[in-house]
Amino acid sequence: MLVDEGKIRWDTTIAAAPFPGGGRMNADQKCDVVTAAHNRAGVPGEAPPDLWSRRWAMKGTPAAAAVGLCDRAGAAPTGRPTRTKFIYSNQGFAIGGAMLEHAAQTPYENSSKKRLFAPLG
Repeated sequence: MLVDEGKIRWDTTIAAAPFPGGGRMNADQKCDVVTAAHNRAGVPGEAPPDLWSRRWAMKGTPAAAAVGLCDRAGAAPTGRPTRTKFIYSNQGFAIGGAMLEHAAQTPYENSSKKRLFAPLG
């Protein structure tokens, strides 16, 4: 829906995504929305040990917490080129979701309710 509305493109990369404050995403991460959803972003399968616990402990909005998670996950060196290997990673989904959230300019939860669940009843 966001692609159809021209708010994001399928090939928008992490480096080009409008993360508040710029984020610390690796500029060499050529990951786009589709690549993140396909688990080929080059993001490590295993998160740094404290990543998720720190994410859940963060104060503020869910969007700010997502950006914090993306800063840590996206800044981590992977050693694997993007799109070359399937590596299941919840971090990749979080990065893709944050990209969509910022493109929509509304929290993911609100967008899901409005665009998906409300029409489904």
